[in-house]
Amino acid sequence: MKKIPLSQKIVIAIILGALFGMTTGKTWAPYLEPFGKIFVNLLKMVVVPLVFSSITMGVAQIADIKQFGRIGVKVALYYFVTTIIAAVIGVSCALLIQPGAGFVGETAQAVKAATPPSVMAVIVGMVPDNIVGAMARMDLNAIIFFAIMLGISLVLIGDRKKPVLDVLQSFNDAMIRLTEICIQFAPVGVFALMAITTGKYGLTLVKPLAKFFAAEYLAMLIQMFVVYALITFFIARVNFFTYLNRIKDVILMAVSTTSSAATLPLELEVAQKKLGIPPHLAGFSLPLGATINQHGAALNIPICVIFSAQAFGLNLGMGDIFTITFLAIIMSTGAAGVPASASVFVLMILSRFGLPSEAFAMILAVYTLLDMGLTAVNVVGDLVCVSAVAEVEAIQDRSAWDTPQTA
Repeated sequence: MKKIPLSQKIVIAIILGALFGMTTGKTWAPYLEPFGKIFVNLLKMVVVPLVFSSITMGVAQIADIKQFGRIGVKVALYYFVTTIIAAVIGVSCALLIQPGAGFVGETAQAVKAATPPSVMAVIVGMVPDNIVGAMARMDLNAIIFFAIMLGISLVLIGDRKKPVLDVLQSFNDAMIRLTEICIQFAPVGVFALMAITTGKYGLTLVKPLAKFFAAEYLAMLIQMFVVYALITFFIARVNFFTYLNRIKDVILMAVSTTSSAATLPLELEVAQKKLGIPPHLAGFSLPLGATINQHGAALNIPICVIFSAQAFGLNLGMGDIFTITFLAIIMSTGAAGVPASASVFVLMILSRFGLPSEAFAMILAVYTLLDMGLTAVNVVGDLVCVSAVAEVEAIQDRSAWDTPQTA
């Protein structure tokens, strides 16, 4: 078993878990739930210290504040532009396929829409009043803000930052090693998670939603194999299929955990070792992307809203379509890198249009099957960003691409 690459072990675990869940249903799969939770908890356990140390190190290692500002602007611009593209693709696929037209099926029980925070509340919440409390709550926005400010402060104190950087470097190295240890349990955790998902839902709810799933996955494929492929080829100057092969472990982890945050530790490792991304860029942009670069949410939100509108016979005008697209762009940046995070924003938009949440309740019942693909889109988008910025800044280690691909 030691000779089998980790990525192959994960694929085998996904297949066996799905087969086990479909054949045993709800009888045995629930007994595996603790193993799935333990695996996800192991990954989340390292997220906060790894994000804090990697971002602080990434900023502090930049000798010139102007360079930090230049890189930060390019990363933010990439995130913003590609999020707009994702939202437009989501709307286009929904209008093309008409997933809610003629929808017939028993809906699940009504879901009460949660109240999402206002834009001002999100901005205020980014500045923590207690960083320890923010870490305990796993509030990545607040942690990232504090880490950036601390990194800038270290740059400003000049050579006196060296003792702190030495400690942070050792701590970051230890967290990366701990991540590698935790990831060794991936096959067991992935098997349990897939068995639970397929055992709970099976195929009974998927059939009535075939057009909806078609719209969702068509949008994901376009975002992945058109938008990301073009960016990778023309900006990062790398063959996209070669690129996907390099990051396949990250994609499989995203599919199995349905969490951008849980996948982040592996992203950081792969970016540096297999993509030639310098630590200060990967450590800054990837944790930031895990919180605000949610392309999956940007394309998912409009499809869910348009599906619900069509299911209840609401005719949407061009103004409504524009509003839905705009809200998807804005709200996707507030979707945390955790499972089903975009659903709260979908429910809010439905209430804005006076639509009941019953149709979306059925989608929520199988949302995990969507979240697998949406999370993969998120993490690939983050990695493509750092590769593009690294190439534009001429800091990508091209020698990493000369190294034969290993597991």
